[in-house]
Amino acid sequence: MAEITLSKAVRSTLLNLQNTATLMGKTQERLATGLKVNSALDNPTNFFTAASLNSRASDLGNLLDTVMNAVQTIEAADNGISAITKLVETAQSTARQALQDRTNSSITSETAASGVNGETTKAGAEAATLVGDIGLTAGDTIVIEAVDSVTNITQSYTYTVGASDTVADLVNGINSSGFASAEVSEDGVLSISTEG
Repeated sequence: MAEITLSKAVRSTLLNLQNTATLMGKTQERLATGLKVNSALDNPTNFFTAASLNSRASDLGNLLDTVMNAVQTIEAADNGISAITKLVETAQSTARQALQDRTNSSITSETAASGVNGETTKAGAEAATLVGDIGLTAGDTIVIEAVDSVTNITQSYTYTVGASDTVADLVNGINSSGFASAEVSEDGVLSISTEG
């Protein structure tokens, strides 16, 4: 087989074609990847600089995700606090209304005073006659119970007569209950009533 002899001009043209093909390959790779430098062989300095910047961008992206998660958590907590605040405001409004209703009405149902020998009389009515003056003796017990007609809560107060108690001690004791008042008439009748 005969050797092919190329002239200097043909060799130069062939090398130019090879270089052109190489440049076309690089250009196609850049178009495909979107990167100017795809390997350390293209440009070592730019390649490692780009790799470092890409790593930093990835770290910042992860940090941004963390911040967004924290913001969503704070927003959820804020919504929860707002809901709790509204609930507390509603409860306060209900409590104020109940207090107002209670103030405007008296404790009326089933209010009673239990006296000597288990006798029971409605509050405000005549009760049994205290030590000497009204017929109570040491150890006797007076129980006052009132059911609030608004809240349906039962209030209870018990007074046990001491050996040295006076009528004034009994009256002061009942009056200290906070929801009932007592007084004794000149003829020794004990009257108990609730305060509205």
